[in-house]
Amino acid sequence: MNIDLQIKKKIDGIFPLIAEVDFNVNTLEQFYEDLSSEELLMFDKYQLLSVLRHYLWRASILDLCKLFIEEEKYSFCCLINILVNNYKRVSFKNPLTISEIKGYYTKTEDFKIYIKHIKEVRDYSIAHKDDKNTFNNLMLYELRALIDLAKAIFNPIYAALYDSDFIWLLKEDERALSLIRNIAKYESIQVLVFQSDLFKKKEIHTADILNIIDKTYLRH
Repeated sequence: MNIDLQIKKKIDGIFPLIAEVDFNVNTLEQFYEDLSSEELLMFDKYQLLSVLRHYLWRASILDLCKLFIEEEKYSFCCLINILVNNYKRVSFKNPLTISEIKGYYTKTEDFKIYIKHIKEVRDYSIAHKDDKNTFNNLMLYELRALIDLAKAIFNPIYAALYDSDFIWLLKEDERALSLIRNIAKYESIQVLVFQSDLFKKKEIHTADILNIIDKTYLRH
């Protein structure tokens, strides 16, 4: 395969992973930072909320693993290896030096404890645990740090390849918070259709989940 096309396929796979995990963790941060102590108790009362929170947490871990675990198809390690091993064949528009590209290996090494942690959670908590309410809010700072690292690697590589700066725009989406603050209106709600999708381990995007919530429950 042409090297430039091979790199483009990697870039096209990495971008949506960063965007999705950024959106998911932003919602988790809202849950953790923007809710009162009384509102946080709603997660214990309503299964719907704990399932949604678990999904956001689970999806964030899995997406970050795809970005930072070496053997994954869209890992940064894979992209960096291609750039380093084929440096003279890459059609850079605004070239990085090969030492700059290799420097991204070091960046990931600086966060190896976090990367090791999310891999352990993926392998031992998510893959082998039946408790769908598992959630560790103490990991949020680790998830955010890895998202920032992903952007710090992706942006200069993208700029070098396409001579274009990449700006991440994340619009605040408060539908999940609205669900929490209005759920008392829906005492009979215990399960949404997406919960069965979660149990079957089907991949669905957070925005789709929030749209289901929005259309089914918040437009009454």
